[in-house]
Amino acid sequence: MAPTNSTTSPIWDHFTQAENGAKCRYCLKVFSFSKGTTSNLKRHLNLVHKTVPYARRQPTTSTAINIDDEAEPSGLNHLQSNQRANENVVIQKLEKVKDKLTTTKAIALTSDGWTNINNTSFMALTGHYIDENFKFQSTLLDCSEFEKIHSGLNIANWIADTINQFGITNKVVAMITDNASNMKAAVKELKLDHIPCFAHTLNLIVQHAVNNSVSVIEEVKK
Repeated sequence: MAPTNSTTSPIWDHFTQAENGAKCRYCLKVFSFSKGTTSNLKRHLNLVHKTVPYARRQPTTSTAINIDDEAEPSGLNHLQSNQRANENVVIQKLEKVKDKLTTTKAIALTSDGWTNINNTSFMALTGHYIDENFKFQSTLLDCSEFEKIHSGLNIANWIADTINQFGITNKVVAMITDNASNMKAAVKELKLDHIPCFAHTLNLIVQHAVNNSVSVIEEVKK
């Protein structure tokens, strides 16, 4: 029979009542208990099933974080401190990237955009350069949601703001994009040398050739 406190002890979230004791929901092993003592059940859960530790899932009043406590919002303070820590890490990484880019004399850019399954548009901008050790480096400068209309002017303004943030406006020597008209217009607006993406150009050529081949085959069949 189950102990009288079986309905109140949280340990029974992980065990089921059995004829001879309690059966573990995870490994199906049966444990006996006496006088309602569940310490052996807790021990099994903590030792064998560490991925779901009993103690960590059942915080006491003294250790639980209550983010709804308006009198002393310790939970909110905890979340805010983590957010500030993450922001500090991002700032530190950003400064390191800026320091690296200050040592290079010429940078080429690549950029592309896409839309996810939720119909949210994104744009990415990457810088490519040779470092002081003559090694080729690529650095992602920005990858973020692009909420504006994808016009050449809007894309150009976004690129200009990004490279200005990194202090490399006067170091950009060329930009590689696909053959989309808005991307070409953006590069023209920035007054940069435009290099069409070779893979995209080749893909367009192959598609054009295949389409022409289909029409030729249809004519031959006639």
